[in-house]
Amino acid sequence: MGDSECASEWTERPLLMDPDDEGMRFNLACAVTSAGQIDQATDITEPLFPKVLSEGPRWTGLDPDLESLHNIPRF
Repeated sequence: MGDSECASEWTERPLLMDPDDEGMRFNLACAVTSAGQIDQATDITEPLFPKVLSEGPRWTGLDPDLESLHNIPRF
């Protein structure tokens, strides 16, 4: 709705409440990616990278919501 500061605050709340919730991190990353917040999406998904690397890139490579992150080296 145009209030990026408020959106950013609301994005941080679930991360503070349950930072280990992988599903929440994935869904949040999809939401902020669709809002054009690529750096924030990468920050949100970064804690998941060790698990993704050990299991293979199933969800990261298949989900179209994260497609804009595929060319980012950190991702």
